[in-house]
Amino acid sequence: MKEKILDLYAKNKKVVWIVGAVLVVIIALVLVGGSKQDKFSDILLKDYIPEIKKGKLEIVSNNNDSLSFHVKKVPKTFFNEYKNECIKKGFDIDSTEDGNEYEAFNKEGYKLRISTYSDGQTNIYLDAPEKLGEITWPTSGLATLIPTPESTLGKIITDSSEYFHIQLGKTSKDEYKKYVTSCEDKGFTVDYDKDENSFSAKNKDNYKISVKYLGNDNIDIYLEAPSEEDDSETTPSNPSSSDNTETDNNTQTNNDSNLVDGMRKEFKDSMDSYEEFMDEYVSFMKKYNANPTDTGLLADYTKYLSKYSKFVEDFDKWDGNDLNKKEAAYYLKVQTRVNKKLLDVAN
Repeated sequence: MKEKILDLYAKNKKVVWIVGAVLVVIIALVLVGGSKQDKFSDILLKDYIPEIKKGKLEIVSNNNDSLSFHVKKVPKTFFNEYKNECIKKGFDIDSTEDGNEYEAFNKEGYKLRISTYSDGQTNIYLDAPEKLGEITWPTSGLATLIPTPESTLGKIITDSSEYFHIQLGKTSKDEYKKYVTSCEDKGFTVDYDKDENSFSAKNKDNYKISVKYLGNDNIDIYLEAPSEEDDSETTPSNPSSSDNTETDNNTQTNNDSNLVDGMRKEFKDSMDSYEEFMDEYVSFMKKYNANPTDTGLLADYTKYLSKYSKFVEDFDKWDGNDLNKKEAAYYLKVQTRVNKKLLDVAN
């Protein structure tokens, strides 16, 4: 088992470095265009945001669905000044702020994000609302395992024997909370994780649901069927003496009351971080595959590179570590899911 795990780990590292190389190439291609002074009048979505009257404007992405641009050489006060102008313009719905970043929607569903940096640069992003339509909730498949929401405005993203993924509109924060409660009543209470805007849990049969409040009365629902590893994860009640010799450290680890589902918390966090990063990477690459000439990719490159560095650090520390049976099974399960997603991008 250990040799199999290490072999998969080696493949993972190869994938990680390929991810980094691809990102670097994309960034280099985007940056080749150089720097120029753009005009606010060139922005297609300019009617939704206040005019930029200070600094140097550099448009990165400019279409009817998304906008991103940089404002360089501006004073520190620019962030708050422009944020307040955006609020007056109507961007005050489901707003969040952490000092250096402001996010909010307007009543038409456009999402604004303003980020400021210490080098005198502010980045501004504007995304048009998702195009949702009337849907009929499926009467077969995975969707029948979870509560039917009240809203019929949405978009079914995936409906297969392994995944069910849907985005819904016309769902307020209170309605989101009621839906989470209905999921709990339906039996999704195992290994749950819940905060103000997100909920995830499994049921007794290892089906896993994730519900997120996206803002502006939109929610995201994702249901995943158990994998083969879920069904086969068992720990022998009377392990042989040879097993005890091989996994003395693992047996001691399994008796630790701080374990999460039989796994060291640090290990599980590292695996979950890996899968989360790869999910974002897959989404990023789908956008790139759809439009390789979209310079808007530059707007996300910093985020992906910073996450990439942290991911490699967290993942590399397990090189050569002994994994107990639960950890080995979880490792294989995560890798199987990630490989399927990467194959989807490749196709």
